[in-house]
Amino acid sequence: MTTLIPQRHLPGRGTRQGRENALIAIEIFNGVSAVAGGVALLARPDGAILRLPLSLLAGSPFNDYVVPGLVLAAVVGVGMLGAALLRWRHHPYAVELEVVAGAGLVIFEIVEFNLIGFSPLQVLYGGLGAVVLAVAARRWVAALRRPAVW
Repeated sequence: MTTLIPQRHLPGRGTRQGRENALIAIEIFNGVSAVAGGVALLARPDGAILRLPLSLLAGSPFNDYVVPGLVLAAVVGVGMLGAALLRWRHHPYAVELEVVAGAGLVIFEIVEFNLIGFSPLQVLYGGLGAVVLAVAARRWVAALRRPAVW
């Protein structure tokens, strides 16, 4: 079949390997955690559900947790879950969304650290975001080096 859209060769297409399953699991964990945290912040913008005092936001541009909750749920959560779904389906653009989602989580954690200070969860989630970003970036660069199949 001839197509005008370039089809990229994806190694292991049609089969799922252990590393790929681990990446999907990390993305699902990050996505579900981010959506749950974001919804909790939106449900109680005073941070009560997550036991986050409003005093943590002193000196930040936020009066409550509405905007951080929206970003956490919509950008980080949906991005990670979307990346997991595309990876699961072997979609040709899974890698690009994984790069964006991984970078988005790392950036979110850096901004959070700068606004409210250190939390051990920032290390966990920032580290997992960095893993997603590193694995996806490596695959992305490898795919760019392969010639497109027309």
